[in-house]
Amino acid sequence: MTNDIKEFAILKHFNIDIHPIKANNITIINGRPPPMGMIKCNVDGVARGAPSPTAYASIFHVNTNDLIGGFTALIDNLVKHMPLEQSL
Repeated sequence: MTNDIKEFAILKHFNIDIHPIKANNITIINGRPPPMGMIKCNVDGVARGAPSPTAYASIFHVNTNDLIGGFTALIDNLVKHMPLEQSL
């Protein structure tokens, strides 16, 4: 989505809040790109407690640090799912 006035007008027409919640803390992490011929995968997740809705995301990039893909997923309840050690 670009920030042109037409798109904001459409969002306003449908009463969609265009003011995102501000983050409490932002940490910039500068990582190294993967070696030539390798793909790097960065993963992060979030939960509010247990049981609670939980989400995770991953991005994949190559040695030029170009993004080649990614995904996000919502887990409906963390307690319902098998721990990582049991799934391996």
